[in-house]
Amino acid sequence: MKSTSTLLRRLEKEPLHNTEGFKTDFPEFDKFTKGLQLGQLIVMAGRPGMGNLAFTRCLVLNTSIRHHNPVAIFLLEESSKTYLQKMIATEAGISHYELKRGGYSEEITEKLNQTKQIIAKAPIFINDDLEFSLSMLKAKIKQHISVFGMKLLVINGYHLLTHNPDSKLSRKQELDIISQELKLLAEDLNIIVLITHEFPEIKNWKQQQRLQFYKTPSGTKNLLIIEKLLNALTQTAELQSEEITHV
Repeated sequence: MKSTSTLLRRLEKEPLHNTEGFKTDFPEFDKFTKGLQLGQLIVMAGRPGMGNLAFTRCLVLNTSIRHHNPVAIFLLEESSKTYLQKMIATEAGISHYELKRGGYSEEITEKLNQTKQIIAKAPIFINDDLEFSLSMLKAKIKQHISVFGMKLLVINGYHLLTHNPDSKLSRKQELDIISQELKLLAEDLNIIVLITHEFPEIKNWKQQQRLQFYKTPSGTKNLLIIEKLLNALTQTAELQSEEITHV
């Protein structure tokens, strides 16, 4: 526990106006957040179908390709092959379905080849071990920092992380502990930890009223529940991704 005088002295040593973080090249998002800030746990939250996963994927592409920021991605819900295909489709400006279908025109084939070369050069590192404990995750993160200078960590499917197999706590209590430890990890290592989180699907008006009080993972220092922003931005990400590339 720290006293207010200690915290104030720390604030005096930090610049108050120069707080720009990692740029995502989404102008409205960067204006709203001042960029992704080091030392923070960020929750990208939304209801199913809102596009929070697609938006996070675009964010990773922009900050790694156009700003050369190393990114480590831990996938607990899909394979690295599927995720990479989606990244290629997004960056190339075509749908994931079209990419899987094949039979491309010469123009699309050339575009895909160029996109693959661009992504191959980007400092993006993907881990898709389906069973991942928090202790294993910490070890991997420290390894990435040491070797690649990684500053942004993305966890898709964090709710599948395990903490203590012998614990008698409920799953919700265990996830609360995991999110708190991820928050401390971000602060201690001075990195950005970004996790995706889905709200329950709304089926009726009463559920929508209850959703206003729905609790996201505890321990978050910077919580981004950006439903309106996602509505506007992920339409570009999913339907018009060719417009995503920014100078």
